[in-house]
Formats: sequence, C-alpha cells, structure tokens
Amino acid sequence: MRKELLYAILAGGVLGLVIAFGIWRVNSSISTSNKTVVQVSPTPSVQNGFAVTISKLQNNDVITENPIIVTGLTKGSSMMAVSTSDKDSLIDANAEGVFEKEMTLSGGLNRITFTAIDETGNQAEAKLNLVFSSEFPLQTVAPKEETKESTDGAETIKEKVEKKVEEVLNQPKAYIGTVTDITDSTIQLKNESGEIQQVGTSEETTYLKMGKTTTTIKATDVAIGDYLIAMGYTNGNHVLKAKRILVAQVLVDPNIKVVLANITEIGKKDITARAVKDGKDYKLTITANTLLNKKADGKITKIKLLDLENEDRVIIFFKDSQTAPEARTVFVLK
Repeated sequence: MRKELLYAILAGGVLGLVIAFGIWRVNSSISTSNKTVVQVSPTPSVQNGFAVTISKLQNNDVITENPIIVTGLTKGSSMMAVSTSDKDSLIDANAEGVFEKEMTLSGGLNRITFTAIDETGNQAEAKLNLVFSSEFPLQTVAPKEETKESTDGAETIKEKVEKKVEEVLNQPKAYIGTVTDITDSTIQLKNESGEIQQVGTSEETTYLKMGKTTTTIKATDVAIGDYLIAMGYTNGNHVLKAKRILVAQVLVDPNIKVVLANITEIGKKDITARAVKDGKDYKLTITANTLLNKKADGKITKIKLLDLENEDRVIIFFKDSQTAPEARTVFVLK
C-alpha cells in the first residue's frame, strides 16, 4: 500500500514537471512585440495523444487592449485552426509546437476555440472565453517593498503563495450569466454551467445595455432574467466587486467543427470530402457566405468554388448540423 502511494506521488510530480516544462518552452520561445502579448497558461486538454495548452489567461478574464497576441503550445508542426463566433483562421505551430495568433477582440464576450490538427487528422482542442472592454477601469496597485533575499536567492513558499494570490486578485474577471436575484448591493447570477455566482455592486458601478448601440442605464433597469456580463475583481470569498456591468444578448456557441479531409466530389453548391482520420464522408453546402482559401508557402489567398479539384486536401470549418451542414470556411492545402 505504501509503495502504491509512493508511486502515485512520483507520477504526479513527473506530470507536474512535464506541464511546467511546456509552459517554460512557450514563454521562452515567443518574442515580444509592440502589441499586447497574452501568454497562455497550462490548461492542457489531452486528446489523441497530444494537447493544446492555453492559459495564464483563464476563462472570463477581462482584456482592456486590442489587438492581443495569444500564444500556446501543442504537438510540433501541427496546424492550428482558430475559430470565433464569426471568423476562422489557420496557422502553423513550429517544430517545437509553439504557436501564436494575433486576435482583435469584439466588445463583450469572445468565445475562441483552438483546434490542433496533425498530418493524420488527429485533433486536440481547447476553448477560451475572454471579455473585452476598453473602458474598464483597471485598479492600480502600489508596489510592495522588496523583502530581503534569502542566502540562496530563492523565494520562500509563503512568498510564492502570496504572489500567486495577489496576481489572481489583481486580474480583472467577468461573471457571466442570467440574473436570478437582486438586492440593493448584490446581483445573483446563474452561469452556463449552472453555478450560482455573487456580484457585489456599489455607487461606482456603471451599467450599460448592449445592442446596435450601447447605452448607459441605471441599476434599477436591471431585472431578473437579464443576461449580464459583470466585470470587476474577486475577493477571497469569490464575490465579484463589479466596476462595469453589461446587459447583453446571450452569445450562442456556433458549434463549429473542423476536419482534415480530401475532396471526393464537387457540386454546384456543395462539396463532398472524406476525412483523413476515419474515412467518414461529409457532404457540405457551399453558401454565399462560405469563405474559400488556398494555403501555400505560408501564404493564404482567396479562391472560388471553380478552383477546387477532386483529391484536394482541405481543412474545413463547418456548422455541425444533422439536417444541412454548411461549410463556413475551407482552406485548400498545397
């Protein structure tokens, strides 16, 4: 029994070292630029023997600058398909698996899906929700006096814990969900996972309603059943002290799927493609909104349906529907 426990501890330690090494590789391999660099922290989702690591930026972090550069780590030399609610793009990870993507966020909630695809069609996926607000008031934190370094220059465990807690509390977050209860100083939300979250409000909290135009509203205009994006800072009790609250429309996940396939048939308004991984055939409608592209020598150019040929290898982004699946974006790989 003791040996089994010891083996379990050792296995956990090795796994932690592997993840930590992956994060170190990402942070050391990406060069900085004049744009905001978002370095992704470890939330690996392992599928088909490899993973996409994206974090440090966590779900529902509030971003105040545009554009951002998201970086991450996956299987070496994979292709990275990136999808938002209305746009798809394709980039390459380098031989070490490092990738970076410049992204311009929309105001409010942004749902981003990163799908890594290798040459055999295997995939690994990670999702990230970010809230963008250029008007969000960032809080300023006075720098602390540096403590005297220990003889070996290493931080104590207590200092590391305090630094981590401080980073979390100083990172603006968003609570997103439907209002289930309201008091004079608290709004209760139910998020999409069914969890109840508490939002504290004050006289400093600003309220806006999003639509074709964004208008300022009063606290009394918020009602039970409204869908809110509340932005602020969390305390030790996980209560969000809101600085800015948006009444918005629910952002539905477009449920975009990605497949690496070979074209087997081309119609006037559809294509049929066979998946490289499992041989499944996909018959997809080509609409006026479908974007057709060719990726060659690191460059992407727009093409037309007439430019497609049988046996072309393609990556297809499509709306997953059992009735009439539509191709949203197609990349021909040359």
